[in-house]
Amino acid sequence: MNSEFFVRIEEPKKLRKKLLETSREVVLLIQDHESIKRIKQEKIELLNEAAKTISEINMLIQKMKKLIPPLESKKPQQKQQKFLEEKEVEVVTPQKTKLSELERLEQELKQIEEKIKEI
Repeated sequence: MNSEFFVRIEEPKKLRKKLLETSREVVLLIQDHESIKRIKQEKIELLNEAAKTISEINMLIQKMKKLIPPLESKKPQQKQQKFLEEKEVEVVTPQKTKLSELERLEQELKQIEEKIKEI
C-alpha cells in the first residue's frame, strides 16, 4: 500500500518566490526580535549600574554629613524668624504650581475625552 500522490501546483515559480519572500521576512523578524532582546538586556545592565551608582552617592552623602561639623548660628532671632517665614512662602508656591499643573492636565484630559466622544 505504498501509493504516491502527485498534486499539480499552479505557477510554481510564483509560489516559490512567495515562500522565499516569506522566509526572508521571518528571518528579518527574528533579527529584530534578537536586537530588541539585546537592547533590553543592555537597559537592565545600565539600570543596575545606575542603581549602584546612586546607592554609592547616597552613602557618600551620608558620610559627608557625618564629617561636616554643625553650623553655629550667630544671627539674631528676628533674622532667623524672617528666614523661616521666607522658606514657608517658598514651600507654598511650588505647591500652587503643582496644583495648577494638575488642573491643566485635568483640563487637557477632559478635552481629549470630549474629542473622543465626538468621534
